[in-house]
Amino acid sequence: MSSETTVTHEPVDDVPVIIAWLLAMHVDRLVDWVLPPPHGNWKGLTYGQVVVIWLTYILTECDHRMCPVQAWVSERLLVLSRCTGWSVSAQDLTDDRLEIVLDLLGDKEARPWEALDREMGKHLIQAYRLPTDTGRIDTTTVSVHHGETAPDGQPYALLRFGKSKGQRPDLRQFVQALGTVDPAGVPLVSSMLRGNQNDSPVYLPIWRQMVEIIGHPHFVLVGDCKLSSLDNRLQIHLAGGIYLCPLAMSGQWPAVWRDWVLNPPVPVEDIHLAEQEPGAEPAYRGFVMDLGTLAQDPTTKATIGWMEQVFVTCNLDTARREIQALHQRLEGAEAALRQIRLRRTGLGR
Repeated sequence: MSSETTVTHEPVDDVPVIIAWLLAMHVDRLVDWVLPPPHGNWKGLTYGQVVVIWLTYILTECDHRMCPVQAWVSERLLVLSRCTGWSVSAQDLTDDRLEIVLDLLGDKEARPWEALDREMGKHLIQAYRLPTDTGRIDTTTVSVHHGETAPDGQPYALLRFGKSKGQRPDLRQFVQALGTVDPAGVPLVSSMLRGNQNDSPVYLPIWRQMVEIIGHPHFVLVGDCKLSSLDNRLQIHLAGGIYLCPLAMSGQWPAVWRDWVLNPPVPVEDIHLAEQEPGAEPAYRGFVMDLGTLAQDPTTKATIGWMEQVFVTCNLDTARREIQALHQRLEGAEAALRQIRLRRTGLGR
């Protein structure tokens, strides 16, 4: 009596690893917690479980489109079911279902993404005992190939022309802001903004969300010069926060810096890095000084004063390279001038 054995195969790839991390982050539970319950006709996987499978597809395939997800799931039903412990079917990840979940997550009135960021960040900090001494906020631009209007004929709200950090001023873009905790760089807050958005007002609301997630404002917030606007520094100071950022080279500051560099108001000191060997040459030279700052509270119109520490440093290695490059350019210019002089006198023929 003969028996036939049916052999099937499914691609595994990195699916188990991605799913394990998403479940450890409680993505499914938190999505179900922030979104309203599904309507009575919704059967199968919950909203959160759909998001886990969808994120797995996005991360493993590097593709954010909805249309290929159902076919991708149908080729991995056994792998997905075994890794999640759920009864997964291809009908759980149809275009219609993905669109419903996406609309719910993007509800502009309920703004569930803010609650999701907040609760997920709290869970990560508690579960993995992440250090919260230092936070960082940064922005970047993402260029996209899109027309002037959306398919419904309305202009895009986010996709605008603006200053492109990717050197593509010919493309529309959106601004992506990210708040992380260092040194691991774990993201806590993410915000998508208009492509022509000014970066400076972005930092304060993201910092406030980070404070809510971390549970206190007593961490060092690191940012670029756009964080250094007087209003940002004032509001962070009033809330008890700490900030570290380069001052924007605008207004009176270029003249002030030049005067301080040429005539240091306090003694200049050598600065050695912790990883340098004893006896090594200093990596920096500079000074630190306390500087009183005044600003007007926009709410109460009261004048607020506080002390800031200002660090003025020079990277000696960079300075040496720039001086050497300057001398090389000067020598090249002098050689070119000598050739011009010789040609004019007829000696260079």
